[in-house]
Amino acid sequence: MLNKSLSNKILFYFLLISLSIMISSYFVFEKITKEAFYSAEKEKAEIIAKTIKPMIELDLYLGFDTNIKKLFSELSKNKNILAVRVIKDNKIYKELNRFDSKENIKDSILITKDLTLPNSSKKIGKLELIYSSKHYKKLLENYQKTLILFVLALGALFTLYGYYLNSLISPLRKVAKDLESYNPKKKINLNYINSSDEIGAIAKALERMQNKIFEFTKKQENINRLLEKKVKEKTKELRDQLYIDSLTGLPNRFSLIEQIKEINKGSLLIINIDDFKQINDYFGHETGDKILKGFANRLRNLIKTQYP
Repeated sequence: MLNKSLSNKILFYFLLISLSIMISSYFVFEKITKEAFYSAEKEKAEIIAKTIKPMIELDLYLGFDTNIKKLFSELSKNKNILAVRVIKDNKIYKELNRFDSKENIKDSILITKDLTLPNSSKKIGKLELIYSSKHYKKLLENYQKTLILFVLALGALFTLYGYYLNSLISPLRKVAKDLESYNPKKKINLNYINSSDEIGAIAKALERMQNKIFEFTKKQENINRLLEKKVKEKTKELRDQLYIDSLTGLPNRFSLIEQIKEINKGSLLIINIDDFKQINDYFGHETGDKILKGFANRLRNLIKTQYP
């Protein structure tokens, strides 16, 4: 069946593999890039938190609240910083809050740092920095658009290659279709026999095989005709041996019995040569045979019947 042909299987599995590659490539690249973009934005927030942490620790230790306010004022110029909190004794000591109604804190990046005394590991508070994910989302959105265009271009490329692969396989399908109606007694014209690729090599091999089969068929037909002739000759020979007397060439007793079976009305004439045994005894069997042959010829001419 055509639907189960090798060429259709090749095209089907090629398209299936191509589709799998495109889908897996999209999700793999999206996941890798999403994590890379998020890590890059988180690294920015980490750097800001690491930079302001020593300043806040020193100002908090010395009680310089004014310096903390100035620092928050400088941080407010960065549009990506949504909030900065200094927590002391489990309460918000100082806070910079720039959230608006459009911003969702769940989608933002939260960085938390412990505040300690200068040159000490004693904890005196905690620093929380909330960094906006707008830039990350915008980068991800732009990348997704680019990735979709890339996947579509890859799909178009695979489709074109599929058509090209189909054009390469179609001659093989044509050769297979020609072979479906093959008859050993009739040659078929194989296309692409002059092609220099593998399909041309297959067509040439099939052409050589077809010529050999055609020659063998001719020889086989000649042998069959000869055998039929020999069989007919042998059949006639066996029939003659069964129904014809070998000496006189006249029908024998078995032939008479067969003919009687087919005749409804008729007469039977019995002719005897008297004292024929004495001829054989006195003159020999060879002379007797000659007399029988001469008698048979006269009898044949007399009744005007030609026997084989």
